[in-house]
Amino acid sequence: MKWIGGAVAIVLAGFVAFQNCQQAPHPDDLSNAVKNVDAGSIKADLQGLKVSEIHFLFSETETVNRSSGNYQLTVNKKMKVFLPSGEIILGSDLDDKTTRYCLTETLTNEVLQILKTSQVCKKPDPPAGQVCTQAIRLPYAEIIAEKETFSLGGASDGCGSNSFDLCGDQAAILQGFVASVKTNYKAFSCPQ
Repeated sequence: MKWIGGAVAIVLAGFVAFQNCQQAPHPDDLSNAVKNVDAGSIKADLQGLKVSEIHFLFSETETVNRSSGNYQLTVNKKMKVFLPSGEIILGSDLDDKTTRYCLTETLTNEVLQILKTSQVCKKPDPPAGQVCTQAIRLPYAEIIAEKETFSLGGASDGCGSNSFDLCGDQAAILQGFVASVKTNYKAFSCPQ
């Protein structure tokens, strides 16, 4: 009986000793794509770049039919919008199947206008010493340009460190556009 108590004590000591007390890495160390940019400063002016794609990243509930029944699953989806054509290729992490849609000419011109009048800025990091969770926030969009990819809205921790987005009101405008497209994409048929 004493050996069981000793084994439990050793296991508990192992758990206590293996606490992750390591300091979180500096946000600039997390990604090669991140450059040393002062908070609030402009990383890139999109007007001068040739943007070939914009990806919208989101989750959506789908019904999956199996022999044992129907199941509701939340799946991650990536909507690749090719510019300037407006062609959409939608894929999910549920399977390798993709579906093709097309933005209307008006919506294609709208997203091009948003991008052409935007700049990518680094959002201010939290104050030094602030305790942040190590929960990574995924981006809502990725802009694919000639030589660089910009992840928008993502962060390396729960405080929003290392976050990039469009500057000023343009971030809210793009997020509104993304929300509209996510809601209505199934109606975007392609011309034959």
